[in-house]
Amino acid sequence: MSIRAKFISFMIRRTMKGQFDDIRDDIEGFRNRMAGADGMASKIPSEVSIEKVVVAGINCEWVCYDGSDAHRVLMYLHGGGYVFGGLDSHRDIAWRLSQESGMKVLNVDYRLAPENLFPAALDDATACYRWLLDEGYKASQIAIGGDSAGGGLTLATMVHLKSLGVELPAGAILISPWLDLTASGDSVTSNDKADPMLSGGALKSF
Repeated sequence: MSIRAKFISFMIRRTMKGQFDDIRDDIEGFRNRMAGADGMASKIPSEVSIEKVVVAGINCEWVCYDGSDAHRVLMYLHGGGYVFGGLDSHRDIAWRLSQESGMKVLNVDYRLAPENLFPAALDDATACYRWLLDEGYKASQIAIGGDSAGGGLTLATMVHLKSLGVELPAGAILISPWLDLTASGDSVTSNDKADPMLSGGALKSF
């Protein structure tokens, strides 16, 4: 691990880890604190364009780095334990993915719990993928990706699309995905202290 990575890990552990332990008593306060951290992201470069779009009632945005291929799309599902996060919190990673992949990124603001229970997020992700197909993109031109809860939602969306008989996208990107919502795996205990951001208690709270 680089010195920079060690420093970031230390800062996250000191400033954020404890805030995730039990959010149930003050969801809005927690969301507001997390939203305040959005300003820590680097400034979006002039080469990036942002275009708001509403898909089946879902707020989304196109995030495109100059020169990105208009015919290839990464549909991105943000992390946040299914209870926080959105377009603002993940715009920084969206434009970087557009730059590195050469693809347009559709940043999706799916509905959050606890106001919107399962399968709201899954329904939103599915609707956005089908909208891309309706817009004329071929499945072979689309990838779905996400981090943490968004990574889990990516996999859930792929399974759901398969069960519906919808043609699957060309690929999926799972960035540190949250796949075990029972929080019962051995790693929940063994990584409890080692993980700089999340504890087993935090996962159960989410």
